[in-house]
Amino acid sequence: MTDNLKRHSSAITDGASRAPARAMLKAVGFTDDDLRRPPTCAGWRRK
Repeated sequence: MTDNLKRHSSAITDGASRAPARAMLKAVGFTDDDLRRPPTCAGWRRK
C-alpha cells in the first residue's frame, strides 16, 4: 500500500518483514486504521 503520502513511513509500516515494527506501534496504542494513514506530527522547541 505504498503511495506518495506514505513514501517514508512505508519503510516501517508495510511488508511482512516489518511485522515487529508494527507490533511495537500497536503496543503503544496505534490501530490498524492509524497504520493505513500517513503519519502526522506536531513538534515544538524547548529553549
